[in-house]
Amino acid sequence: MAEFIGLVLEECPVNIDDIAKATSDDPLLRSIQQRVLMQSWSQVTPAEEPYYLIRDQPTTIDGILLFGNCCVIPEALRHAVLQLAHEGHPGRDIFKDALRRRVWWTGMSKDADKFAEQCSECWRRHTNSAQELMLSEIEGVWQKLAVDLVCIEGQQVLSIVDYGSRYPELLPLSATTTAAVIDRLMEVFARFGLPRVLVSDNGPQFA
Repeated sequence: MAEFIGLVLEECPVNIDDIAKATSDDPLLRSIQQRVLMQSWSQVTPAEEPYYLIRDQPTTIDGILLFGNCCVIPEALRHAVLQLAHEGHPGRDIFKDALRRRVWWTGMSKDADKFAEQCSECWRRHTNSAQELMLSEIEGVWQKLAVDLVCIEGQQVLSIVDYGSRYPELLPLSATTTAAVIDRLMEVFARFGLPRVLVSDNGPQFA
């Protein structure tokens, strides 16, 4: 069992320590963890209802929820996971299949569809082919970063994901202007150094 759990966590696209911390900071997942540990599912809230319906399947280990052979991803890290699975513009079906093999959260399929809809290249490649997701070669850590603007619980956030280490940074923004994004990027670059490549959706703040 321990060996199986180790393999599951190894396959997860985001750093395990980051998942454990984000899970601890997520009120819903923290509550689900307690229910799983105590095997107590009385008086579930509407938000807990999807987990109640699959209550015999989740497990928890080292602060991380597992659903079958997939890590349950807290809300704060979901956009970063979508970005990583989307690397290489694999097409919608392959993109979603890559997610299903490694991670899970309620509404993941709908979130993946919405993410893919914003990518014209993914729609162009949307076929029923069974080709494998091909990740671009990455030379070391902090060389290639994915950047995007996301909204988490009503707060605009700058999302930065390092393709080499899969390390995510989520930085709250006071405004979504180009100047505000640059200021946040410069703060991160001052700490970690300059990357070689930035990947974005070519939104106005990044143009």
